[in-house]
Amino acid sequence: YAVYEFLRSCLGYHFYASDCEVVTPASSIALEDISLRWVPTFDYRQVLWGEVIFNLDLSAKLQISGDWGIGNQHAIYPLADRYIGNNAHTFAELMDVPEPGQPCLCDESNYEKALARVMALLEKDASGQLISVSQNDNHNYCKCDKCKAKEAELGTKADILLSFVNRIAAEVAKKYPDVMIHTFAYDFTIEPPKTVMPADNVLIEFAPLGACWFCSLDDPSCKTNSEYWEYFHGWAKITENIQIWDYTTDFGMYLLPFGNFDVLQKNVALYAKHGVDGIFSQGQYNGGNAGFGVLSNYIISRLLANPTMTEDEYQAEIIGFMKGYYGAAWESVYAYFEAIHELNQSCHSNNGSENAINADGYYERLAELDSLWKAAKAAVKDDALSLKHVELAELQHTYVRLYLTWYERYSKGDSTSKAAYVAENQAFYQALVTANVRLNEGKGILDCGKVNFTVPPQTWH
Repeated sequence: YAVYEFLRSCLGYHFYASDCEVVTPASSIALEDISLRWVPTFDYRQVLWGEVIFNLDLSAKLQISGDWGIGNQHAIYPLADRYIGNNAHTFAELMDVPEPGQPCLCDESNYEKALARVMALLEKDASGQLISVSQNDNHNYCKCDKCKAKEAELGTKADILLSFVNRIAAEVAKKYPDVMIHTFAYDFTIEPPKTVMPADNVLIEFAPLGACWFCSLDDPSCKTNSEYWEYFHGWAKITENIQIWDYTTDFGMYLLPFGNFDVLQKNVALYAKHGVDGIFSQGQYNGGNAGFGVLSNYIISRLLANPTMTEDEYQAEIIGFMKGYYGAAWESVYAYFEAIHELNQSCHSNNGSENAINADGYYERLAELDSLWKAAKAAVKDDALSLKHVELAELQHTYVRLYLTWYERYSKGDSTSKAAYVAENQAFYQALVTANVRLNEGKGILDCGKVNFTVPPQTWH
């Protein structure tokens, strides 16, 4: 980290992406009395975007601190693996209850099985800081009479979870005092407990999946986030051991323009202010190089390393990336970047599916936005790498344009218009395949023979 930070801050050497490292030209470099000190605000800094999650060397350059279980064997500079065993949703393996189920936490046999497997994992390897004892990734919590009675007695579903987790934490502490137990405040356990407090060696990962991702968590004008802000405060009052599982994309429609970059800065600064221990930022780990995915990867990494950067510093990071990654096209790309933030500024949702596509004004500004991408490609027509980056970014606009113009071009169009629309859809599909870009988290690109090119890409998956 010290070497890379020296290169960045003293020599102007920037690590923007796996295929884009830029050094600021200088006629001379004068260095004296260099004294840099960095104490990370977040002990755990992880970004689940494809650029870093599978590139541990780039992760080191961007000051990412963990490999999230990917494995260190191919890295020049291995990163710390914070977790012992799996890092999330471990009830399935601890108690043999796979998705989409949840175990009964009032069943003593489940406790005994989970404890035995946790101890077995620790006996095999106790080198990490955390072992996860966490709910499966679904809403199917146990509804048996014992669980209902216990919730009525204690207060919330989080009370039931913590009663279970605390017991395991107490046993682990006897033999492994330096290992903490990780669990979630997520979905049905997002509401803080009423009576059962997390043990000192329990870490809570707060995961506000249902929050609005177009507003900061503490935005008083956002009704949804007001509720989640109360939840966060409730957990912060009862424990200092909190990390965040953040959400930074639309998982149902990867290619929607996602105008959330101002919110990214506000939320990271907010969590830093309230003593959060670490942040795991979930984005597009599979096929995330289209749209502004690579920018998300870079800017989130920089925020986790420096969460208290000023607004001017933050904007300088964004513009510096734009200049380095898009070359001479950067001004046109940046103009589009600003436009989608304008179009999304009144959105309130935890995804973009009903926002970016139907945003007031996108259709009316279509000609203007088309011209920005045309100008961007013209500016770098002789720069193959920058042109590739521009074309990857433009896929988000093409995705929306094919949706917004379908009715007039295909549904109401003549044979010539329909043929042109189908041809553009086919070209778009081929661009996705070439760049290995997915349309959503759950499914890859469909076989060409199964795609109906007479309808917009939003319906393909």
